[in-house]
Amino acid sequence: MSHPTSRTLFRSTPWLQAWIETYGNDPALKLIDLGGRKDPLDYVYLTTAQLKGVLPVNSLCLAGMPYAKIDTPRAEYLNHNMLMSDNAPFADEIKRLNPHQICIADIDTSLNPSDSLRQVASRYSRHLFIQKKEQAYSIEPTEFETYLSTLSASTRRSYFNQRKKLDAIGKVELTTYPVEDAALFFSAHNQLHRLRWGIPCYSDRTQSFLQSFMTDLIRENGLPIMQTMSLNGEVIATLFDISWQGRRYNFQSCFKSLENSNLAVGSLMLGHAIEESLRQHQAYDLMAGRGKNSAYKSLISTTSTELYSISLMNKPLYQLVNTHRLIKNKLQGLRP
Repeated sequence: MSHPTSRTLFRSTPWLQAWIETYGNDPALKLIDLGGRKDPLDYVYLTTAQLKGVLPVNSLCLAGMPYAKIDTPRAEYLNHNMLMSDNAPFADEIKRLNPHQICIADIDTSLNPSDSLRQVASRYSRHLFIQKKEQAYSIEPTEFETYLSTLSASTRRSYFNQRKKLDAIGKVELTTYPVEDAALFFSAHNQLHRLRWGIPCYSDRTQSFLQSFMTDLIRENGLPIMQTMSLNGEVIATLFDISWQGRRYNFQSCFKSLENSNLAVGSLMLGHAIEESLRQHQAYDLMAGRGKNSAYKSLISTTSTELYSISLMNKPLYQLVNTHRLIKNKLQGLRP
């Protein structure tokens, strides 16, 4: 079975293999090798979650993506290539499993437009239900100076022009960690994340997954980038990126606010990464999501892609969910 080429890191062999090894034995899921060839791209999983906390719903999901209780790192720019495979036994096996719904999160609609999603639903005699729509943002390759000229004066100041002000406060150092020192980086990142969000970013299990993923990725010419920014020896910002096939993906960044200063330390850290990426003729992919206090990605990106999270539901589930949505909307319309 052949899989059409996709630009996404999250359907790559390193991502999927590490995911299967780390989460495949989770008691909350049943991992299934649809192709029977131990090809990571062929794997799906079944999991059961309570709809509205009451009705058990059996869901079929692509390996490599989180769903419900399967709390794994987010996977974006996915596709439905697996479901449209011309391998008849492969499609028959999905039909035989007959889950209440088939779920794919964060589908790249630039490669999988709405018409193709409806075709997939029709192939499996199911109803297309769009659970969520979200924008993912990126900066496409261009000359760095050209990119700067597209930004507003205030954005240029926050992300690039205030570096000298930070240097005037004290000694600024950027440190890059090799994969073998990933635990040290994740410790520093989690510490800042606790300060800002109240919880660590990456659990021990997630760190183990990312460590395996990064190790395998290097063998396929990918590059993990784990960096800290320190001021007078104290870590004030962290950044975790993955460079792969001409794109640099911004997985995570975090920072602490400086007392008695209006400098946006996190923005300056991200600005360093953007400049480095563009000077290396790479796209810088900010992906989906927003900051704690602002939708900053829309301000610094040059393009965006709409992501759909979809469910292909059987008729009873679709009718139930659609009825619930209609009632909810009607009740909201009655509120004063």
